[in-house]
Amino acid sequence: MRLAVFSRFSLLLACVLASLAAPALADGNRGQATQTLVLEREHIEQMPARNLADVIDTVAGVQIQRAYGLGDSAIVGNHYGVGGFGAQQPLVLLNGRRLDFSHGGIQGLNSIALQSVERVEILPFTGAALYGQGAKGAVVNVITRTAKQDQDAAQITLEGGSYHTRKGSLWASTHQGNTGLFSAAEINASRGYRHDNDLRQHKGYIDLRHQLDQSTLYLSFHGNSETLDTVGALPTTTHNPKTQGNNLGVHKRDTFQLMPGVVWHFAHADAYLEGSVFGYDREQLDITQARYREVETKGYSVTPRLAGRLNTGPLHHDWTLGWDLYQVRYQDKSQPLTMRAEHNQAGVYGQLRTQFTPWLAATMAARHEKVRQQDWQGNGYESQEVAQYEGGVEFQLAEPLSLAFDAARTEEVAPLLLGAQPQLTAETGRLYSGTLAWRHQRQHSAISYWYGEREHALFYDAANNTMDNWDDKIGHSGFSLNSRWRLDKGVWLTLNASFQKATFKEGVYKGNVVPNAPRRTGYAQLNWRALEWLDIAFAQRYYGTRFYANDPAQQHPRQRGYNWSDITATARWQRLDFTVGVYNLQDRNAYDVGFVDINNDTQRYPLPGRHVMIGVSATL
Repeated sequence: MRLAVFSRFSLLLACVLASLAAPALADGNRGQATQTLVLEREHIEQMPARNLADVIDTVAGVQIQRAYGLGDSAIVGNHYGVGGFGAQQPLVLLNGRRLDFSHGGIQGLNSIALQSVERVEILPFTGAALYGQGAKGAVVNVITRTAKQDQDAAQITLEGGSYHTRKGSLWASTHQGNTGLFSAAEINASRGYRHDNDLRQHKGYIDLRHQLDQSTLYLSFHGNSETLDTVGALPTTTHNPKTQGNNLGVHKRDTFQLMPGVVWHFAHADAYLEGSVFGYDREQLDITQARYREVETKGYSVTPRLAGRLNTGPLHHDWTLGWDLYQVRYQDKSQPLTMRAEHNQAGVYGQLRTQFTPWLAATMAARHEKVRQQDWQGNGYESQEVAQYEGGVEFQLAEPLSLAFDAARTEEVAPLLLGAQPQLTAETGRLYSGTLAWRHQRQHSAISYWYGEREHALFYDAANNTMDNWDDKIGHSGFSLNSRWRLDKGVWLTLNASFQKATFKEGVYKGNVVPNAPRRTGYAQLNWRALEWLDIAFAQRYYGTRFYANDPAQQHPRQRGYNWSDITATARWQRLDFTVGVYNLQDRNAYDVGFVDINNDTQRYPLPGRHVMIGVSATL
């Protein structure tokens, strides 16, 4: 099997080497060979994206799935053939720390104001050794903005459009002496594109930093409050998804994360002491079942680490040593007798990267974690110990061209959900990958092949609201391309695509496709500076067919894929920007999330139809 994998990857390299090895410009800088995909602030601003989920969804290999479209925070993700429900999501970090520990595992990406994001880093195939369980396919690290030295600035933006959508956002930055302050806020309201689907959302972010002689102190705060009127899924036979749907109730979500930190700079090393205090309160009123539920999550983390460089003869070593502790407590306030659960984990890790020659480097990393849980019935489980290992080698083939191979072994325990749940077997996985990358200034192109296997894979059992293990081994493999090119002065082209396959390798479902994993995805974006004062962006997204989330037996046809087009035009005049955007240009009946109900009927959550947004920004 490994020989076959190597043969396929070698064939791919031979086919694409010529197209990727484009000539570099004479004044180019040497790029760093890495698999990390980086979406910089400049690139994000050029996207026809309205929130952070839209931004991340452009990356090949990582797909974001939404149930309620506009501003929906309760999103799930699919990454490199690993399905998008329950524990199968990519690990999401905010400045290197876990975004939240919601008991359902659903990440609140859109709780972060897009104006506060400096860049997004996606670590494909690696990251478990540094960040712990959950990083079995991809790590998404959202890096927030900070105040720039000797630069005071601010911007206010007002938007409005279809579905009675109103949005206002503001960011401001100031730097005085050794102290910098950056802040951002956003208010978002909409009647929704379906009946009884109103959204009210408030987001805020603050970053404060102070520079001392040999150290930097920093404190960040991220908060979000939202209310979303939820409606049910629609039968697949419904042909008018924009106006129908039964009112399920109200979903309220309040989150905050306070992140203090300090770094000391020494001659050959830096010492970091970081942590976080976080809270997440979710209320859910289900009208159809006359049920009210309120779950409160509170916790803290402590994450010290050391990072430095040393030389041994001609070899150069970059090393990192760290330890982290997360204590999380859940409380179900909606029960007559308050129910509580706990999740505690502590891990120690290390990473060493050695530069043998100017064209050859190797990386090794390992992590050991201890996880202890207490379920909602008060049953305390014995501690589970899990380990993650990673290794890789990088070759600098030419100044702009690099080749990297990586291998990783991961382990993960099941998250806690409401309801009875036995102690499950830890999921184990192996993932092998190779990436050929070309980088020059802001241009880049990277094509990757990956192959992985997972045993005792965790999945969400919707019928019983618990996590469970698949008895069958799962294999997933595929190719992904992420590229961005300057075609001409003022013209940029982004081409991202993935082709993947995830199947059961044994057992009763042997040969069946893993649910909720699209076989093909694609994203193309063209940015054109038509005039000195006019920018036009056009984006085309393709999301392939996949089986319904809880249909491993494949008793129903695939959920169909869809095409989705967005176009925006931005005109600049002095300190004002005027933007008009049309989204879902073709007015497709599109769906991200689908499932099979208790009556064996298929249900889907529709996405918005064609909608128009108009905005104006003033830079102060």
